Amino acid sequence: MNLKIGEKIKQLREKNNVTQNKMAEYLGITEQAISRWENSAGYPDIEILPAIANFFNITIDELMCFDITKKEERIIEILNHVSESINREATDKNAMDETIEILRKGLQEFPNNYILLSRLAGSFWNKTWEMKNSGNDEEMRRYANETVQIYELLLSDWEYAGIHYYYGSMPNLEHKYGYTYESVRYDAIQGLAYTYFNFLDDTEKAVEWANKLPNIDCTKEIILAHVLKDEEKLIQVKWNIFRYSGELKYYLNVLAECEYSNSDMLEEIKRYKEIVAELEKYAKEVLI
Repeated sequence: MNLKIGEKIKQLREKNNVTQNKMAEYLGITEQAISRWENSAGYPDIEILPAIANFFNITIDELMCFDITKKEERIIEILNHVSESINREATDKNAMDETIEILRKGLQEFPNNYILLSRLAGSFWNKTWEMKNSGNDEEMRRYANETVQIYELLLSDWEYAGIHYYYGSMPNLEHKYGYTYESVRYDAIQGLAYTYFNFLDDTEKAVEWANKLPNIDCTKEIILAHVLKDEEKLIQVKWNIFRYSGELKYYLNVLAECEYSNSDMLEEIKRYKEIVAELEKYAKEVLI
């Protein structure tokens, strides 16, 4: 890669009417060092880049001639290709592998972009299910382990600091795809719990990760239903009912499969019918 940092430093220095000598004095380095940078005879050490950027009151990205807008545009372009590939997965048996390949190549350009990492982990998860359904246990475990590797990478302390600093402020990208680092973080914890349980037969690990998630009454959706007003509140409540009714159906199915006596099951069914009857009564009163 042809770095033009020396050219950029010279341009900034001259724009701000700063001599090499004065800049060197402030940075605590030699005038000769700045001369070498500006003549492309060498590059600044990575440790001094923040000081140089702060000296000119710019970001390190600007100093390194990186364009954040173009970076976002390129990542969005990659994600659009991913979406196109995913849309073909139901009818094209090769599309899932194509999705994975697009994301791998994207990560060669942006190796610690948390959105691309998260999407790749999700694609590995889908591939894991495919291998499980086809009875290929060896490949299932391989993809499951790759899923775990990416999710744990996203959650490690070092990556949290690095990813959040460099890629946590891309408003156009986050707005378009609804991603924030926190949402990706929680998805990763959920993904680890499900992967350990469904594919790696490790209930202990699954429970360990599940316990790192917030309690149900601390979720964004629950809190918003309490603090929003008027139409926004109604929209959120409707969404919550739609979303959590699916979870309720799952819990009822699990309950039905548990070892209850017939009388216990009848009591449970009676209780749920009473709840539904109360909701119907309330709905009628509101509509009248």
